[in-house]
Amino acid sequence: MKATIFAATSRKLVESISLAPGRKLRWLVMALGVFVGLVSSVFAADTTPKLALHTFTDQQGHLVEAAIASVVEPNVYLQRVEGEPFKVKIEVFSESDQAYIRKWAREHSGQALSDPFQISVAPSTTSDPDSSPAQGFKVMLKNRSGKNLGALRVEYILFRFSTKGVSARNSPTRQTGEILVKDLRAANDVVVETDRMNGDGAKMALWVRVYDNSNKLLQEWTSSPIIAHEKWDSASGEPNLVASSPTPGRASNK
Repeated sequence: MKATIFAATSRKLVESISLAPGRKLRWLVMALGVFVGLVSSVFAADTTPKLALHTFTDQQGHLVEAAIASVVEPNVYLQRVEGEPFKVKIEVFSESDQAYIRKWAREHSGQALSDPFQISVAPSTTSDPDSSPAQGFKVMLKNRSGKNLGALRVEYILFRFSTKGVSARNSPTRQTGEILVKDLRAANDVVVETDRMNGDGAKMALWVRVYDNSNKLLQEWTSSPIIAHEKWDSASGEPNLVASSPTPGRASNK
């Protein structure tokens, strides 16, 4: 419609040149006003912001076309063409879409989102009246990658430092171990537990490495900076624990 009016106005400008002086001036002023208005509206329309739409897929295969408005971990705020922004947990999307969100956050706000595979550790202590207290660790593996990770291998080293204190010159007692996780599904957590060492008031530390079924290192975690002075020795012997991923939203303590 605008193009038709634009063309008609242009013809009127040309025709006005052959009119009588008085009429020519009136037509010229009118046509020029319409012409300027049309040009302004065309440029205004061209500069209207457009949403950078992306088709997101969740882990159930549902699709949504929207643009990222902002990222506030653990959520992403999406904006459809119409409507207000809405909040969705990042972990519900496919692996490729989580990567897209992480890239967007890094490029638009300088955010470095948390690793999609995470480890958290808590001490685990038991006390037998007939023996010294023994301490180990509970290790939680969190899969936020958007894909099933399959079988995992958890290798660890327990360090027991003498009661004289922790220092680079105080060589600790070491104990290695290995834990097999049968399957860690997307958006699931699993908790496994290391062996224990007699503590007797000594300082304990842990070094953990998690490998996938192709022997690729997924994540590494240490509980104390002093371990930086130690060397990694692969766990030896038979696995001491077998655990499997629970149903979604539940952690497993074995």
